[in-house]
Amino acid sequence: MAEKLTWRAIRQLSVTLVIAGMFLVVSGLPKPTPMLAWVGYAIPGVVVVLALVELVRAPSGCRFLVLTMPVRRPVIGVSCVLLGLSNALVLLWAMLDQANAGTMEPLIFALVCAVCAGAVSLVNEA
Repeated sequence: MAEKLTWRAIRQLSVTLVIAGMFLVVSGLPKPTPMLAWVGYAIPGVVVVLALVELVRAPSGCRFLVLTMPVRRPVIGVSCVLLGLSNALVLLWAMLDQANAGTMEPLIFALVCAVCAGAVSLVNEA
């Protein structure tokens, strides 16, 4: 049960990151504006809040199991690392965009990490 809840949370968080990242990529072409940085700052916060909501929605007996699942299942740990890296890259892109760097590479890498985390969750959940 805890493993299924963890995979569902990973899938939901990766879908959130992919949709938000695609929004930033499309709205930031051909050159991102510093106003998009504020959206980039908000996305990691939204992802963290969604993770906490998923943890609270889990039954009280499974919460500790859900929290320790990345240690017990290395594949879940890899997915969590990919989600964390994607979140950090979106934050890095927002900081670079605020400084008028005009680059999209961190955002593209964030999308790749989020898609990989979602693919791993879909393959292992089935």
